[in-house]
Amino acid sequence: MADKRKQTKLDDNLPAESVDQNPVATGSAAPEVKVSWVEPFATDRLQEARIHAACDAVNKRGEKPTYKAVREELGSGSYSTISRFIGSWRPAESVIALDMPDDLSHLGHSLVASVWMEATKAAAIELEGERASSKMRIDELLLAITHLEADLEMANENTHRVQTETSQLSARCDETAKQLFVLRQQLAAREGEILAHAKFVDALRHGPSADIETLLQSLAKSS
Repeated sequence: MADKRKQTKLDDNLPAESVDQNPVATGSAAPEVKVSWVEPFATDRLQEARIHAACDAVNKRGEKPTYKAVREELGSGSYSTISRFIGSWRPAESVIALDMPDDLSHLGHSLVASVWMEATKAAAIELEGERASSKMRIDELLLAITHLEADLEMANENTHRVQTETSQLSARCDETAKQLFVLRQQLAAREGEILAHAKFVDALRHGPSADIETLLQSLAKSS
C-alpha cells in the first residue's frame, strides 16, 4: 500500500499528458511513465523570450495566448514552464503616429523649398560651366579638323605631283632605253668597221696585192 500511495503522489506531480493512462493490474510492476518533452538546458531568460515570442505570434492571429495555443505554436513544452511565462507576458503596445503641427509642417516645406532652390541654382551654374567647357572643346576640335583637312589636301597635291614626276621619269627611262639600244647597235657596227680596217691595215703591211684586193672588197661590203 505504501508503494501504491508513493506512485499516486508521483503521478499527481506530472503533467496529465505525460502519464500513461492505461490501467495496470494489481500486483504488477510500476506503470511506465512516458515523458513527451524534455526541457532543454537553457536559462530562464531564453525560455521566457521563446515563450513570449510564441505568445506574440498567437496574439497577432487574433487568438488568446492560452497554454494549448502557445504549446501548439512552440511544438513542445511543459505545462509549468509555459504557464509561468504566459503569466509574465504582456501584449506589445502599438505606436500611434501623431499628426505633425502645421507650423512644423510649414517650416519643413519651406526648408525643402529653400534646399531645392539652392540645389537648382548650383546645378544651373554647373550646367553653364559644362556648356562653356563643351563649346570650347568643340571649337578646338573643329580647328583641329580644319588643320587636318588642309594637311590632307597638301598631301594629296604632293602625291599627285610625285605621281606626275614618276610618270615623266618612267617615260624618260623608256626613251633612254631606246636610245641606248640604238647606240649599242651603232657601236657594234663601228666595232665591225674598226675590225675590218684593222685587218686591211695589217694586210697592207704584210700581205700580197691579191689579198689587198680581197680586203678592199670585204671592206666595201662591210661599209
